[in-house]
Amino acid sequence: MSTPSDALDPSLRELVDLFSGPLATVTFPGVDSRRLAALAAEVEADTVELARLDAAAATLRQRLADARDDLLQRANRALAYARVYADGEGPSELAAQLDALVLPRTRSQRPAATVASPTAAASAEPTAPRKRGRPRKEPQPSTLFAAPVATAAPATAPIVS
Repeated sequence: MSTPSDALDPSLRELVDLFSGPLATVTFPGVDSRRLAALAAEVEADTVELARLDAAAATLRQRLADARDDLLQRANRALAYARVYADGEGPSELAAQLDALVLPRTRSQRPAATVASPTAAASAEPTAPRKRGRPRKEPQPSTLFAAPVATAAPATAPIVS
């Protein structure tokens, strides 16, 4: 959040101070110490007002998100009740309409979008799930005319009688 003191660039603040001090009696067309001081005060007041409105907007965004979550939770409950009703005693076309409805997810059901620190971001990167089951066999060469494999002739043992 900005404060009135950092609303102005330091060089602008220095120029306004110069026109309030050594150049206070000097006037130029449309520019004098009074006009510069008034404009600087207006910028500082607008900065304070903007900070106040930003805080109010952030509060309102949070309140809106909470209201949307509450609405979604109640809508999911209402949809579940309506599906039970439609399956039991409601018309069949109502059940089809209810089955076609897909409600958005609440904030608690959504995956986390951002991670605060870069080291946590590196460790929190999504990884592919581990494959389950047996590993695949290595494929055998399927060439028709594969190079013949040299096999050693079976050694014959001397016959001892």
